[in-house]
Parts: sequence; C-alpha cells; structure tokens
Amino acid sequence: MRQIGSFNEEIKAVEFSQLLQSNNITCLIDEDNGSFCIWVHEEGQIKRARKMFDDFNEGKISYFKKSNPPPPGVSKESNSGSKQPPQTFVYQPYITKALLILCVLVYIIAMIQTYSKGRLDVGGGFYPPIAKDLFMDYPRSLEIHEELIDKYGQEAIKKNQLPEEAEPLVKEFSENPPWIGVYNIMMVPKENRQALWHGQFLQKVRHGQVWRLFTPVVLHLTLLHFLFNMLWLIILGKMVEFNMGRIKFVLFILITGIFSNFCQYIMTGPFFLGISGVLSGFIGYIWVRKKIAPWEVYFIKKETLYFFLTFIFGFLVVQIVSFLLQYFQVFSFPVPIANTGHISGLIMGMFLAKTNLMSRKSV
Repeated sequence: MRQIGSFNEEIKAVEFSQLLQSNNITCLIDEDNGSFCIWVHEEGQIKRARKMFDDFNEGKISYFKKSNPPPPGVSKESNSGSKQPPQTFVYQPYITKALLILCVLVYIIAMIQTYSKGRLDVGGGFYPPIAKDLFMDYPRSLEIHEELIDKYGQEAIKKNQLPEEAEPLVKEFSENPPWIGVYNIMMVPKENRQALWHGQFLQKVRHGQVWRLFTPVVLHLTLLHFLFNMLWLIILGKMVEFNMGRIKFVLFILITGIFSNFCQYIMTGPFFLGISGVLSGFIGYIWVRKKIAPWEVYFIKKETLYFFLTFIFGFLVVQIVSFLLQYFQVFSFPVPIANTGHISGLIMGMFLAKTNLMSRKSV
C-alpha cells in the first residue's frame, strides 16, 4: 500500500476515492493533521492511480463526469443541485466480522448453559458444556470421573467407597493420566512427577477431533474478557485483513491461533480459552510491518503498541515471580492468564511479518 497524494478538503478526497473505486482501484482515505491522504492498496495500480490523481487535480476528470452524467437535455448547471455526495469507500472486513459473530454466538451459548446450571467442574473451575467440545483436549480421565459420579455419586468417590463393579473404570482412570502442562507438573512434589510427564497428550485430537487445535480461540466465559477481546478484534482485525487480503488473513488466524494454543497447552494443559493469542499475533505483525513495509497503513499509534507489549511482558515477569515463589513454597498466588499464548502469538505474528509471507504482494 502506498500514499499517492492528499487533499485539503474532505469532499475532494471522497470524490477522488470514488473515482478510483469506479475504475476498480482499491483505496483508503486517511485523515492526517487536516489533510486527507489517499492510499492505494495494489502496487500494480500505483502508476495508474497517480496519473488519475494528476488529471483530477488539473480538472481533466472527476467522479461526477465519469459516473453520473446528467440526463439528455439537462445542463450540468441545472443538474448540479441534485447531485448526491459520494460515500467514502469502506473496506468490508468480512473475515473479521465472521470471526466476531462466531465468538459472540459461542459466548451466548456458554452464558445460557452457565446460568441454567449446566456446568462442568474441570481443571479447578466451572465451565459450560460447550467448553467440553472446544477445549484443546478433554482427557479420557475426566470422562471416567464423570461416569463414576453419575453411577455412584460424588460422596462414594470422596470416601473411596466404590463397589467392585467400578474397578475396571478406576483401573482405566489410573492408567490414563492426562497431560496437565509443564507448569503444573513442576508444582507437584518431585516424587510424584514421573507419571505426570507421561500423561496422555492431545487424546481427542489424536482420535480425529482436530478442530480442538483452534477452537479455544472462540471460547470466552467472562464478560470483561469477552468485551476486551472483541473490541480489539474489531480494531486490529480490520486493519490486518485489509493489508493481507482475506485468504492470507484466514491463514494467519489459523497459524497464530493453533501455534499459540499449542504452546499454552504444553505449559498449562488444556483448560485455557480466548482469542488473545491471535490478537497478540496481530500486534506483532503490525509492529514489524510498520517498520519494514511503510507503504502498508495501520491506524494505530506506537503508544498503543507499547501498551500491549508492556502488558504481555509485564505479566511474563509476574508469572516468573509467581512460579518461583510457589516452586520454593514461599507463597502461592496463581496468575490466571494464559500469557504463554500471548507471547507465542506475538512471536509468530512477528515472524510472519518479517518473512513477508502474508503481505498481499512482496515488494
């Protein structure tokens, strides 16, 4: 994307943008200190757009002359009062909107299930049933535990008073320890860690449920988390989608989502959720592209990028301190934020930006 010129009057910028659009040239208007800059997306259209810009300023062409000629027998002067000012071109971020709608639908279903008391007690927290199908994994040991509760009740399990007929399930439970993550394993006494290192890894994915590699991205359970992520999905997603194009944007979301999910799973096990890893990927991508591809336009200030980076690495420091205090049994204060996903998403976004793989055209 390159800037081909600017106007002091907004109506002129809007009219010229419509002229470009009528000639199948994708463009965008950016206001900068009272000037209205015209950005053209495709590198192959730059020369033609600049020629049109010069002709437009010289009065040789206009949007109204080209697209809205007066009807026969009516002079331009008599028709001028009926002209409708053209609308500013707005790129339609269909993929961003689709992802937003998907997250909203999943959130609504999760809230309905939660308030109807349809909740699962897993991973040290309560989750709606939809989470069971969207988590990175749902270990067989949890399904066995649910089956034992349904058949014999919670009290029988707590008091270790299960009948002999439950022995096959109990044996299967003991033979299928789930993967709980490096972080959680390190919190267990040394003598009990050996079996946990051999916990069942991505059981559901290995049995064909490959969607789980991505679906934690669309799951949100608290209102603040949901609103914060959706706001930044709208702001960042629209900009990145415009500069990448829709197909590469979909690939970017899948790559950063799966990679950040997998890294988080390695560290903490399957019970995490949210689109923050993808959003961090957007931040990393924009950060690098603003430096190496100045012709791409991102309406976001450096201070906002600094805020995100401070947030991510600030929580990294907090989590390291928390881990050390818990590991040496000084003090326990768990940090309930999937920051591994943030950091890995950020790194993947920066990598994809640096390689130029996701730009519309390599230049």
